[in-house]
Amino acid sequence: MKKNTEKIWDDPKAFRQQVRMAAVQVAGLAPDELAVALAYEVEPFSSIPAAEAELVFRAVPDQDSSVRVFDVAVVRKSGKSGGVSVPRRLVLWLGIAAVALLALAAFDFVRISSAERELSSETARRAALDRELQSLQRQIDANRREAKSLRDARVEAARAQQNAEVLRDVYRLLLATISDAFGDRAVLKEIRSPGNPYSAEIKAVSLGTKPASETLVRLSDALVPRGWKIEPGALSSDSQGGTVGFSCTLTFDERGEFK
Repeated sequence: MKKNTEKIWDDPKAFRQQVRMAAVQVAGLAPDELAVALAYEVEPFSSIPAAEAELVFRAVPDQDSSVRVFDVAVVRKSGKSGGVSVPRRLVLWLGIAAVALLALAAFDFVRISSAERELSSETARRAALDRELQSLQRQIDANRREAKSLRDARVEAARAQQNAEVLRDVYRLLLATISDAFGDRAVLKEIRSPGNPYSAEIKAVSLGTKPASETLVRLSDALVPRGWKIEPGALSSDSQGGTVGFSCTLTFDERGEFK
């Protein structure tokens, strides 16, 4: 200290305070280093910067072994008289600590920057993969729609071919069915087209009302399941009452499902 220790204790202008510090915080500090630490402790209360402080202290006994208690008196240095000097060892320690903190900060910055670059790269890679997957999914959906369209077209073509075959054979089937249905019950007198496609009007005679009705029933049973519609006409008998004339109109539903 530049001033006599007793002068500072006796100076009525000195700022006085009792300071409690953790024992581990002051362990191993030389008196000059402890004076610097105490100057910084009282600086917020004394309004005297530690660099301009002249400080004296003395230990105060305390029952708590984990703390150290000090009575402190501090005045602002005047003229060229020095304040509390900062030991070189403390300055060196503070410098090393500052360098270490800067090194840690630089290391964290490099590590975080590298992690950010890796994350950005991974995000971009995954985004590209996601776009590729979406493109593939759209192509798969388009292929599925095209395959379904082709299947539907094949089914429709097969149905159309089947229908065409049925239509080509429709009159042959009609004539064969008329022949089977009439047998020896009735005689076909006339068959003509009424003007509508896939339709026929037939006129026939039989030897009685019952054979005529049976013939119409046999025609209906054979043709209706194959897509024909039958509309019977009126029965008529000749003047001598020997024969019964009957007629019907047959229409084939070319838009139906053929069997």
